[in-house]
Amino acid sequence: MKLAKLSLAAVVVASLSASAFAADSLASAFKEGKVSGKLTSYYMKTSNDNAPDKGAYAVGGLLNFQTAKLDGFYANFEFQASNTLGTTVGDVNDGSVGINNSMLSQAYLGYYGYKTDIKVGRMHIETPLVSDSGTRLVRDYWNALLVVNKSLKNTTIAAGAVTEWTDRDGSHFMPDEPIYTVLAATSFSGVSVTGQYVYANSLTAGVDDTRQDYYLGLGYTVEAGMPIKLGAQYIGFNQDGAKSLNTYGLMVGTSINGLGLSAYYTNTSGNSGDGTVFGGYGDGSDPSYNSIQILSGNGAGVTAYQGKVSYDFSKVGVKGLTAFTRYAQYNDYSGSGLDANEWDVDTTYNFGGSLKGLSGQLRYAMINKDVANSDFNNFRFIVKYKF
Repeated sequence: MKLAKLSLAAVVVASLSASAFAADSLASAFKEGKVSGKLTSYYMKTSNDNAPDKGAYAVGGLLNFQTAKLDGFYANFEFQASNTLGTTVGDVNDGSVGINNSMLSQAYLGYYGYKTDIKVGRMHIETPLVSDSGTRLVRDYWNALLVVNKSLKNTTIAAGAVTEWTDRDGSHFMPDEPIYTVLAATSFSGVSVTGQYVYANSLTAGVDDTRQDYYLGLGYTVEAGMPIKLGAQYIGFNQDGAKSLNTYGLMVGTSINGLGLSAYYTNTSGNSGDGTVFGGYGDGSDPSYNSIQILSGNGAGVTAYQGKVSYDFSKVGVKGLTAFTRYAQYNDYSGSGLDANEWDVDTTYNFGGSLKGLSGQLRYAMINKDVANSDFNNFRFIVKYKF
């Protein structure tokens, strides 16, 4: 997953793209619209050494409809639903999965013209510092205005304003004033560059809590018999009444015949107790290299190292099967020199033929901390069908 962050410019370009189908009347805009969806079964359990086990099982999915464009205008609607079917997993419900709710998660009007896409309403957003997350059954969403321009070759320039964020469980966060962001992403000759800035003048009414978030990601691929991928990132955060903090990261990776090898390093300024580099807003907004299944290196004073090995089994005749394992060490994770580590195993199988669109995923994370009685394991089994 982290190798993808090396080419974040390409990811941003893809996620902010609009479809190109068109219509010549309002009726045909709906008739020629596109329906897509996803059905999901999601099981998760966290087994703790010295605390009640936590988990949940839920089924649900989403249904999305986007009209064809009429004179450049189009609309998008998405409905999400999740239900636990009365099941219980462990001793305590995990509220990130065990959700009984349904919601209209996208409802926006868009206009596309002159290589510019303008959207206003309720929507999903995927950028380094403003991002919802697809790691659970239900996805969070935003009320926002987003403008994306692609007039320059291999370049995306975006600007937006967010007035409300809704979490997976339906809870809302409404800043006192809109949160503004600008982003630029480009790629050329093996180089990728992504930069983003987010400004919040007033998050809470009557409180002096102006906040700024920064992101810069650089990537370079050396094309050779065994291509080498290099990356660097900077994530900054400052807020009135809190200590300014920064995370710096480096990575290197390569792949040959389906085998991927990569290593990551991050360092966050400050000392334990100074806070966290939040990395923006939303459930998917920690873009640091060493933010993995459970832990992250974004805490003040934390130095983190990660090694990752992945393999695409289609190279040995098992098409659709991919897997990776990674180990990350977090020094001074809990303060006072106390460290933590995480070992992950992740396997995904994408079916083909008559079952195309169906996938299964197993995820396992083992977390160990120097703090007594705080170790735990996290297991997830996810089945999805996309159409």
